[in-house]
Amino acid sequence: MKKVLGGIILLILVLLMGAPWYIGKQVQTFYTQITEESLQQNPTLDIKDLDYQRGWFSSVITGTITFKTMGDDLALPADIRFKSDVIHGPVFWAALSSGSAMGLALDHSTVWIEPVAESDPEMAAMIKEIPPFEMKSLIGFNKTISSVYSIAAYAKSIESGSSPVNIDFAGLTGNGTFNWGSKDFDFKAEMPSFSIKESENEAFIIDSLTLSAAKAGGDTSARYDIAKIACNSKAANIHFVLDKAYVEALSKEAGEVYNSTLETGFDRLVNNYVTFAPAKLELMLDNLDKASIDTLRETINEAAASDAMGSEMYGMMLMGKVMELLPEILKRDPKLTLTTLSLGTGDDETLTATGYAKILGEQAINLPSAAFIAQALDAEFEAALPKAFLNNFVDLGQLMQLMDQGLLVSDEMYYRTKAIVKEGHVTINGNTIM
Repeated sequence: MKKVLGGIILLILVLLMGAPWYIGKQVQTFYTQITEESLQQNPTLDIKDLDYQRGWFSSVITGTITFKTMGDDLALPADIRFKSDVIHGPVFWAALSSGSAMGLALDHSTVWIEPVAESDPEMAAMIKEIPPFEMKSLIGFNKTISSVYSIAAYAKSIESGSSPVNIDFAGLTGNGTFNWGSKDFDFKAEMPSFSIKESENEAFIIDSLTLSAAKAGGDTSARYDIAKIACNSKAANIHFVLDKAYVEALSKEAGEVYNSTLETGFDRLVNNYVTFAPAKLELMLDNLDKASIDTLRETINEAAASDAMGSEMYGMMLMGKVMELLPEILKRDPKLTLTTLSLGTGDDETLTATGYAKILGEQAINLPSAAFIAQALDAEFEAALPKAFLNNFVDLGQLMQLMDQGLLVSDEMYYRTKAIVKEGHVTINGNTIM
């Protein structure tokens, strides 16, 4: 019995001591993989002085993030430094002592800005006061990383001329998950407010900025919400206000195609003496061939990995690849739909437009040149333009000429137009143009 019990205890000790070493090795492999993939997908970024010090129960990772332009390092007055403290054993004790859920490892990462040696002393002092980005993560058994992150609030008064400039940042908080096996993710970040003020007449303000993004399989989404952006400058004669603006993008995988939507809008926009309220734009792009789009994406990633994106030949190479894939991209009849365009331009006046354009792939690939694309186009577009709005931007004589040509029709409050393209024939307001 004692031998059996001793063997069990020995086995437990081996597992407790061996598991942290093995997990530490797996975590290092994961960090290396994530770093390489991130640099491939972001060719303007690089990491220097990367150091991974792997211990038995914990590891420390440090490095410097740099930015590149045209293949060369971009000179900045500060370095972006990062440090990750990773605890990977004993797993049970690490989780209990930190109050975290059980997992493979715990990570506490910090990113901060550090002035370079040749920085101006006053600038260096300001840079050192900027709060760091903090992130705490649990690396789970199912390859999912759950994180919470934050930037502390920051306030600074800078002497400038007759009155100080006050910078007030209310901080940032967020959370998210990432699975390094499937590459699925889901994250959200919120910033309550940010402002730069010299006086009420000289101010820039952002209220309540929210960002979110997610990926699940072939489906991705992203949304940005801003409660308010305001910029006032009496000296520069600027008065700008944007209320309750948002942008939302969705892409869904449907069999062998990608379907995407883009929606954006706002409650009110004021630019000096011009006001628009409200506004909404919704676009749909359907039937993009999945295989050819994935091939194009891989080409871009390969170019990024080889630093080809910084070369003068990159644009020509990418255009050549697009032309090579064009028959495949068009073969499923891609369609762009303007579901909604609505812009309030004044009291009881709204600019509106709807329409669609579909490329008939089988016909398009047999055309002698792109100049004949109308023969493979099926499209309709209709718009109503408030007279009071359009008269501010277009000369009345030009508007009369457009109406004489049949390109615009007029009623009491609106100029209207409707265009149809089918089988190479173009008609506008019932008049054949081509």
